[in-house]
Amino acid sequence: DGDINGLPKYDIELIRNEIFARKGYVFKDKKLKKYFESQAWYTPNPDAVIELNEFEEYNARFLLDYEISQGWM
Repeated sequence: DGDINGLPKYDIELIRNEIFARKGYVFKDKKLKKYFESQAWYTPNPDAVIELNEFEEYNARFLLDYEISQGWM
């Protein structure tokens, strides 16, 4: 919690969505799409089946819960 406490909403959103971006998730949200398409490592894959390992699932849920606790979601 201490690592993300005080970070801006947009940064938390990017951190959470990077988990999915690294698996090829194709974003519909324009700002996320624009951001991740500007990253050299991002390879969108419309056929990707997004499966998270236990660590990724925990982090995604932790970040989402944090966003909810801040009233951002």
